Amino acid sequence: MDNFQFLPSLNGLFSEAPTLVDLNLVNARLTQSVIGPGRPPESAVTVKRCTFSRCTIEGNFAIYPGAVLHDVTFEETSSPDAMIVGAETVLRRVVVRGGKRSSSLWVKPMATDQLGADRKRELDAWIAAQEDTETLMLDFTDLHADVEVVGLPLAQLRWDPARHVAWKATDVNWDVCKKLGFPPNSYVSLTSRRLSLFGAGEGVWAHPASSSRKYSQFVDEVDRLRREGLLTITNQ
Repeated sequence: MDNFQFLPSLNGLFSEAPTLVDLNLVNARLTQSVIGPGRPPESAVTVKRCTFSRCTIEGNFAIYPGAVLHDVTFEETSSPDAMIVGAETVLRRVVVRGGKRSSSLWVKPMATDQLGADRKRELDAWIAAQEDTETLMLDFTDLHADVEVVGLPLAQLRWDPARHVAWKATDVNWDVCKKLGFPPNSYVSLTSRRLSLFGAGEGVWAHPASSSRKYSQFVDEVDRLRREGLLTITNQ
C-alpha cells in the first residue's frame, strides 16, 4: 500500500472494526501513526502481531482509547513528539524499546472532557470486561528515552529499576512530599502531583537525566522515600 495509508485509516469511529495483523515495518517513513480512537464494542481498532522497527513518524504518534494491541513491538521509533497512549486501551504484550533518540513514552488516562462523560463510562466498562490481571500489558525495560506511565496497573508493567521509579499515590503524594520538606518544584513533588492530576493510583517515571540540575536532588529525595519505607514497589 503506497505510503502506508492504511495507518491513518485505523480509526474506529467511522468504520467497522478495522484490523491490522502480521505487519513488519522496517525503516519506514510515515506521515503519522495514529491507532484509534475506536468505539468498542462495536468497532474497536485491533492491531496484532506487528512490529515497527526504526520507523520515522513525521506527525502524530498516538494510540487512542478504544484500541486493542496484542503482541506489538515499537523499536527505535522516532517522532517529533512523544508516543501518546490512552490508558483506555487493551494492551497485551506490547513492547516499546529504543535508545535516547527514540520517541518518549507518555501513557495517561484521557480526560472526561475530551471524551465526554457517557463515552468515558462506556470505555471504562469495556476495559473492565476485557480485564486480564495475569498478562503483561506493557514492557518498556529497554526504552532509554523519557517515560511517564500513569493509569495502568504496575503489576502488569515491566521497567528498569536502574532508570525508572514507581510509586503509588497512597505512598507518595503532595502531602507526603510537603511533610518530608521536598521543594514544590522538585522532580518527586511534581511527578507525585501527576497522579492526582490524572486521577490515577500509581505510576512509573524515568529518572531525570544525570546531567540535569535536578538529578542530585532527585537521588536524595528517592533515598529519603526509601528510608521512610514509601518505595515498596518491586518490578517482577
